[in-house]
Order: sequence, then C-alpha cells, then structure tokens
Amino acid sequence: MTFVEFVEGASGLSLTAPQRVWAAVAIDRVDPRTLSPEDQETCRAIFGHASEIPELAREVVCLYKGARVGGTLLCSLAALITGMTVPVKLGPGEVLFCPLVAPDTRLARQALNYIKGAVANMGWPTVSTSTDAIVLRRDDGVDVAFQVLPASRAGTATRGRTVGACHLQEACFFRDESSGVVNDSEVYRSLVARVVRGGFTFIESTPWTETGLLWDLTQENYAHPRTALAAKCPTLLMRPDDERLRARVEAERERDPINAAREFDCKAIGESSSSYFNAASVEAGAVDRPLVLAPQPGTWLNGAIDVGLTRDSSALAITRWEGDVVRVVETLTLRPEKGRPLSPSRVAEEMAKVCKRHGVTQLLSDGHHFESMAEWLAEHGVKLFKVDVSREAKTKRHETLKHLLDLGRFEFSSREPHLARELKAITAKPVAGGGWSIEYPRDRTGHCDLAAAIVIAAASSHRAGQQGSPDDYAERSARWRDQLPVAFGGLPYPEQREHAAWMRHIRRHVRPTTSASAHAARLAAKDRQPTRITRDTNHE
Repeated sequence: MTFVEFVEGASGLSLTAPQRVWAAVAIDRVDPRTLSPEDQETCRAIFGHASEIPELAREVVCLYKGARVGGTLLCSLAALITGMTVPVKLGPGEVLFCPLVAPDTRLARQALNYIKGAVANMGWPTVSTSTDAIVLRRDDGVDVAFQVLPASRAGTATRGRTVGACHLQEACFFRDESSGVVNDSEVYRSLVARVVRGGFTFIESTPWTETGLLWDLTQENYAHPRTALAAKCPTLLMRPDDERLRARVEAERERDPINAAREFDCKAIGESSSSYFNAASVEAGAVDRPLVLAPQPGTWLNGAIDVGLTRDSSALAITRWEGDVVRVVETLTLRPEKGRPLSPSRVAEEMAKVCKRHGVTQLLSDGHHFESMAEWLAEHGVKLFKVDVSREAKTKRHETLKHLLDLGRFEFSSREPHLARELKAITAKPVAGGGWSIEYPRDRTGHCDLAAAIVIAAASSHRAGQQGSPDDYAERSARWRDQLPVAFGGLPYPEQREHAAWMRHIRRHVRPTTSASAHAARLAAKDRQPTRITRDTNHE
C-alpha cells in the first residue's frame, strides 16, 4: 500500500492534486520524471524541480509551508506508516521509537491525535496508549512507540534509541525553555543520526525568521536536493479549490500584508519576526575584505568590550566612521575553556595589544567586570568607561545599528565566523508600556558577546561621525575648552560627548554671581563622571 493509498483509502481523507504530488514524490519515493506533464509542473512549483532525487536527500523531508495546507497531518501519517513498515532489526525487548517533537507538548499532541485517529480507523492493535504516547505492534512483532516530546527535551530523550521516523513540528519555533536558546539544530543532530535506513526525518513549519535549521536546509536544497528534499508549499498552491480559504487569504493580505506573506505565502519576513536585525541586511553587511583594516587618517576610532570570564567569552570590537559608513576595523574574542576561566589580566593584555595597533586609548563597556577590567587596562594605558545600561539607552544603541544595517552603512568582514550569526540571533519583544526588550540568547560558544561589543562600538562611531572629522571636532573642542572652568580640563569625556553640553548646563543652572569654577568643582567632587550631572535645585 502506498502512502497516497493509505491516506485516501484507509484513512478516508481526500487529498488535493498538489498534496497528492507532494506525498507521491516525498513519501512514496516516486521519480518526478515519471509524473504526467501536469503533475511535473506542480512538482516544480513545490520542489523547485522535476528531476532525479538522490537517495541521501530523500531521508530528510523539509516542508516549508503556509497555514492550513495539511502539513502536520500528512507528516504525522507519514511517520505512522513509516514506523509500521520500515525494515528494522532490534535487540531483545527493544522498541522502535518515533518521536513527535514540537515547541511544546500541547502542539505535539496534535500530531499524536492524528496518529491515534488513523490507528482507530485502521483497527491496528494497540499495546498501550496515554496522553503523550501510543505503542503499536507490527505484524512482525516489533513494537513501535510514537511519543510526544517538547523541543527542550528532545535532544537528550532520544539518545540510545533506534528511530524509525521522527517528526519535527513547527521547527522554526524550537527554543529551549530554560535558556531561551534556539535549539532546532541540536534536536535535529540528536535524531537524524539514529534514524534507520528507509526511515524519514520530517521537518515542517510555517516561516518565522530567516535563520534556523529549516530555513538553512530549504535554502540549500530547494530546487537542488543534496542533503534533504525541500518543499515550499504556500497555502493557495496546496489548496487551490478552497474558495473560502482563498477569501480569507485575500482579506489578510489587505489587513496585514506582512503577516499574510509569512502565514500563507511561505515568506519569512525578518522585520516582523522576533529577530531584531533583518537577516538580509546583516548578510549584505558582510563583505569580502580582510579581517583587519589598515589605519585610515581622518576617521573616528571607537572601541567597546563585553567581558565574560567563566561561561561567556570576552570580546573586543573596534569600529570607525568612514565617509558615511561604520566599518569594523578589528575584533577579538577570547573563549574560556572548560574548568579554566579567563584571567582579567590576560584579557586586558590581549585587548590592549589590539588597541595599541590602532592607537585606541579609550574603551567602552556595559559594566560587566568593570572594576577589575578598568584596573588592568589602565596598566596598559587604556581607559575604560561605562555606558548607560538602562533599557532605553540599550534600545537606542541597537536602533542605531539596525538603522545603519538597513541603509547599507555598516560593514564587516565576511571572514569573521561568528558576527553575522550572533547578530541574527538577537531577538526583541515588546514590553508593557512601550519599548522593546532586547535579548541575547546563550549557546555553547557564549552569549552573543561579540555582537554586544559591536553594538556599543558602532553606536559610538555613528555618534562621533555626526560631529564631523576629528580635526573639525578638535578645533571646536579647543574653543569650548577655553570657555570652560579649569576644573573640567582634565576630566574624561566618555563616548566623545560634546563639550557644549557642559556649557548649556552651566548657563542653565549657575547663578551669575556664582563662580563657575567653584560650581564645577562641587560637581566634580560628587561624581567624576561628567555624564552623571544632576540638576542643582539650589540655583533654580
């Protein structure tokens, strides 16, 4: 019995012509070249081609789908028929395992319910059943367990088992609940190595972001299957005769074109997804050039660090404003080894070497390990300043880099192996009362540490670039400094804040009869950081 016959006959379901073509090619392993001319056109629309498919590619079936195309139902029934028919040799007492993995158990149970319904309709003997599993016995005596697993547990729960077929449902939304890290690749790697010959790995989802396992596999294999058989199944392609559904799609396109493109047309939209930076903009910013740029006279250089010593990495980023573009000059990432945390002195020494090459004498930090790093960097002649870490300030820095990326005014070397991935991994979600919460997911290599340093450095370079060239700024600074009290003369100016801000503060809050230098001295005694001036109500 073919899968198409099983679905349409034994299960009592009616497939559309495109669904039948997908099932025949993907599950029944039909050669597209043997299809009728009409079905070959449908095959090209779904798979991007109608040519021979390598056997290796057939083992992994990717379904990038629109809503209401029956993808979860078809993949669930395909996992059922595969588990019940795939040739397998098991040890005494061993059970053939067919996991149904979804972002959460509630969603995974939907796939299990499809299987339970088909089993009841077929009258197959059931060994046991529960809310999250069903165990069936094949004619050859092999027991097959179809079990629900959330994505957060799938990576460990499948080890040591023989897998007949696995179904990764809504894979674009896989995320570890405890850490928040996207774990679709980890789940996939743990399962695909355990699937028996003749079995299937089904990966299906509606689109979300332009990153992740399903996106990558589809991009690599659509129209040119090598390691997977990838299909793109928009809603109206797979269900062309449903006029009610067509009207719903058209209404949603009018109401929210971005959501309709994602939900019905299989188009991942970076702007409307949880990814903060548009993936296409990030990829466009990666250019083929050396990792380290040579010095360029007349440009601003800005450096920032993000320090981690045990679990996370320590990263340094130096950027410069050149013309109207922020370019990454050089980066440095130091990763701790297991059981051997990084030493602040060594981190400072390595970072100072990079700074010395480019003449950078000041760095910015978000405050992690600030005191120890400031002390060690000072020994190498590098001053460390702390940026504003409030949610509003953090959001503004990210907005600056996002703006630069979208305008094509941020550039980094494509030879940098981690930056693009880290930038695309950063997510944002709206918070009550307005604004966004920027989140950096954690994985085995760190906490997007290089991206964190890049955001600070790029925002600082952009701000410096608005002040003109360094020569113009130096001339203005000299004029302003002559008008400022001596007490301000030796103070550092984090992030190259313009001295005019000090003049505005003095004119606004200092009485004409009060000595400006005395007032400045009082402020400096209270706080040596000029960015922390508080309003002096005594002079209002």
